Amino acid sequence: MVLKYIPFLPAISLLIISVPLVSFAVFTTTLSVIILAVRVSLVYIELGAALVQALFSRPSQTFLPSKRVAARSRTANQVKH
Repeated sequence: MVLKYIPFLPAISLLIISVPLVSFAVFTTTLSVIILAVRVSLVYIELGAALVQALFSRPSQTFLPSKRVAARSRTANQVKH
């Protein structure tokens, strides 16, 4: 038995292999973009919540330099002049 050459067989076999690969690539790319969008939105929601909390809360303590820091800065200014 001699097999005859079918002209469109390479194209058909290429389609049989490539269509499932393309569909899987589209599915995984779409899934990854959706997951990334959800993660980014969660980060921005947390950032917004932290900013709102900082906006409406009073500072617990104001920063006053200690005597040691003030003395160090005075001596540094005296050395520069």
